[in-house]
This record gives sequence, C-alpha cells and structure tokens, in this order.
Amino acid sequence: MTRPAGRHDDPMVGEIRLLRLLLTEGETIGPETAARILGMTERELRSAIAVLHERGLLLKPQDGRLPRLVSPEAMLGRLIELQRSWHEQAAAALGPMLSALDALGESAARTAAGDSQACTVHGQEQITKVLQDAAYRAREEIVSLHPGAPLPADVLEDSRLRNQRVLDRGVRMRSVYLKSMVRVPHGQAHVRAMQKAGAEVRLAVVLPFRLIVVDRSLAFTSLRDREGEAVALRLRGPELGDLLHQIFEFCWLSAEPVGRAGSGLPSRAEGPPGMSERELAIVRMLFEGRKDESIARALGVSVRTLRRLMTDVMRKLGAETRFQAGAQAVRLGLVAASATGEASRDAF
Repeated sequence: MTRPAGRHDDPMVGEIRLLRLLLTEGETIGPETAARILGMTERELRSAIAVLHERGLLLKPQDGRLPRLVSPEAMLGRLIELQRSWHEQAAAALGPMLSALDALGESAARTAAGDSQACTVHGQEQITKVLQDAAYRAREEIVSLHPGAPLPADVLEDSRLRNQRVLDRGVRMRSVYLKSMVRVPHGQAHVRAMQKAGAEVRLAVVLPFRLIVVDRSLAFTSLRDREGEAVALRLRGPELGDLLHQIFEFCWLSAEPVGRAGSGLPSRAEGPPGMSERELAIVRMLFEGRKDESIARALGVSVRTLRRLMTDVMRKLGAETRFQAGAQAVRLGLVAASATGEASRDAF
C-alpha cells in the first residue's frame, strides 16, 4: 500500500515512530498528546494509524482513543512477514534495473564488435583508462604479448591490480613475456604474482610487438612514441580480433612454460633427443586439452598425419598412453605442472 503523504520522506518513518510510542506509552496518552510528541498533524496521525491497522499491527481504531496493539506474538510474526515482503518488493524493483544494465553491457559489447575500426590513444593516462574499460568489458579471455624491457615496478603493480579483478570474475588470462622479464627482481616477482592469481604465463626469446586481445573482438598494440608521448592503437571488430588472437596463439605455442607458481623461472623446455619443434608444439597443445582436429588445423596438416606424428611423440616420450605421455612431459619440463596443467592433463 502506498504511504499517505506526510512530512517524513523515508517510507514508514512516521508509522514506525508511532508504533514505538504505542509500545512505550500507548496506555497513558491520548491522540492529541501523541500527535504533539511525534510532531504530526491530526490528519497525519490518523493516516499512520490506518496504515498500521491495515498491516495487522493495531486493533481497530476507536474514536477519541489511541488503538491498542495486537499481542506481542502476533506483532512479531506480522513484522517478520512485512520485512520479508519489503525485501521482496525491493528485489523485484531492482530486477528490471539489473536486466537493463546487463542488456546495456551486451549492447555495448556488440557495438564494439560489430564494425571494424582503428583509432589511436595518446598519453599514458588515457591509455590506462581505455585498458581499464576493456578489462571491465572482458567476459571470456584476455591474451597479451609483452616484448621489450620489463616495465617499471609501479606500472606492473597497477596492471596486477587490474588483472586480479579480471581473474576474480572468472575471465581466463594468458600472457607471454620475454625471458629477460625474470632476470630482474621486480619482473620475476610480477610473473610469480600473476601465476599465483591464476593467470597462465609463458616466456619467449623474441616477440613481434606489444599486444592485448580482449574476447577476440577488441585489441590494443603500442605505436612508436611521438616526442616522448605514449601512443596506443585500439582495434575493434571480430575479424581483426580473431587475426590478432591467432598471432598470439603462434607466439604462445612457441614460448616456454613457466615453472611452478612461486619459482618465477622457466621450465626446461628441451625435449628428448630427436624431438622437433613441431612435436614439442603437439605436446603442449595436447596438454592444454585441445582436440585432434584443432591441433591439426594449427599445424596445417590432416588429422591422419597428426595421429602419425602423435605416435612418434609417444615413442620419443617412452609412453604407451596419453596419460603417461602427460606425466612424462611434466617430468621433462616440456609443460608447466601448474593448476591449469593439472586440470587439463587428463585430456592429454
């Protein structure tokens, strides 16, 4: 029921104050005294009494007297029911707003992914802002390449805080750094922290350019500084996003897994004697749980050829089953025995 207009802005404030007064002094005062104590007009008092009576907290009002309260047991039960009803009404009112916000987010994502375009972003402050916006938008995965010397410690710390919020939402995150990253203390600490937070990290000898791809539809890469100003290129669109994601996957497969979280050091990536780079790539893709068809497409071979190559891989690993091959790959340092690896090893 809609509360009658009165001098109190908050819902039920006047009624609650009247209820408290009746609980303490209801038997000893009359309507005029009650109105004066509560700072109400006679009309507002009658309205508050009517609301409380309708909600089952007061007995039927009598002319010239304040109504009596229902029994304590009845009042407690009724207050519990009213509290539950108010919460349900609030949730019902909030539901459409949440739905509208979800729809707005989806619409913004579709708009961002719908038409391919590129624009430049100037200045470190503005670049940080657009990266934060992209992180909030991420729903499935963020992948990144990080060439060049390790960034300053404070910049890496800011990125970790942003990445942690993304990982906490269940978004997958994979990053490839240069091996020089773990040769400086703050770089090695950053890699350790990323792994501990749940990100997957690999190290490479060389990387083509700095790259961040969000959900295969939004990407960022750095441009040459202009007179000392940081400049980034923002690319939008599913076609560009998918192309840049494939570039990342190529770098990911050729990079070395990082050892257990906390070591910050690369795993030994040399395979058994005679194992080629392509066979090492097969080992890593199998460990990630990829299907044969997906691996064959990545290598540019038929599924039949892939299975022949897999037979050679199993022989060189000295394994009879894929599970044994996975365990041997971990032992040899061909893949990182991280939490992610442990979870996907059954698919090897």
